[in-house]
Amino acid sequence: MHSVPRSRILVVDDDVQICAMLERALRHPGYDVVVHHEPLAAAREIVRRLPDLLIVDLMLPGMSGAELVESVSRSMGDKTPPALLITGAPERLRDEDRALFARVFTKPFRIKELLEAVRSALGEG
Repeated sequence: MHSVPRSRILVVDDDVQICAMLERALRHPGYDVVVHHEPLAAAREIVRRLPDLLIVDLMLPGMSGAELVESVSRSMGDKTPPALLITGAPERLRDEDRALFARVFTKPFRIKELLEAVRSALGEG
């Protein structure tokens, strides 16, 4: 019997509580979740093993989530995974950065809505 490979989701947020909540919520339906609290470690992880989806915070130490996704997009081209943005400061998101994300969530957000966006971004419905 062959098992279906689980989608791999990379979460990047410097808020440990948000990461723990997202990890629990995403593992429950069976996603493989990798969490990083800083963008440079996340960038190394992406190069090592490309995830199926990125969930990033806008305000990260050293670079913004938008800069991280833009960097991934430049280096990966068509292989760039879809990305969801979570932010406590939506006013800091530039209009040109919005195009990098399948969806933007403002903290606090409803986990049910985020899970629906995850399924949609992964082509699951």
